[in-house]
Amino acid sequence: FLSGDLRERVPRPGPASQPSLSAASQALLLRHLQGSSVKGSTLKDLAAQLGYSAMTLTTAALELESAGLCKVAREGRSRHLEFSQGGKSLWKSALPHLSSPVRVRHWVRISASVQLPAAGLSALERYTDISDDPLPTFAVWQNEYRRRVETQELTLCECSDDATAAVESWAYDPSRIVAGDTVDRLSLYLSLRGSADERVEKALRMLLEDTKW
Repeated sequence: FLSGDLRERVPRPGPASQPSLSAASQALLLRHLQGSSVKGSTLKDLAAQLGYSAMTLTTAALELESAGLCKVAREGRSRHLEFSQGGKSLWKSALPHLSSPVRVRHWVRISASVQLPAAGLSALERYTDISDDPLPTFAVWQNEYRRRVETQELTLCECSDDATAAVESWAYDPSRIVAGDTVDRLSLYLSLRGSADERVEKALRMLLEDTKW
């Protein structure tokens, strides 16, 4: 599967002064920040919503608590999260712990029936005034990536000349953070921050400025 690998195109992550959160913890936090509040949901409920096991979500919750971002409260046999901060304040507190969701990029040909959310510059173009690359970019959860290759929904290519798109393999499922045909704003920011392209850096600032907290 390495023939279509575009690792060199993945932006370097921004500097992090504190340990990064796990993929499940980051997904949970970003989903909460972007309209799907955890209020009233048990960890079991949240696990189902994000596609993780209850044990994984329990570990993620404790990780968020350890980072000082929330508290894990218990009601009877159920546990839920309580965030003392919200919106932009929570984002700023969490940012040193967050990392790019992109694990690797591939040149691919995509079956016409496959629907994946736009990512990379393709997504940034939808949120800002930047221009897209000649080939579109999409995102897929790494847990789904191999299955889609095996079923020939995605066909790996040696180079961009043979491809119809670039696909980013993500550490968590982009479709479970927000609904729609584009990856969420905050994951997109994390996937592109640290870019050496000044146009991208400018667009990312615009992206955050336009975020409704």
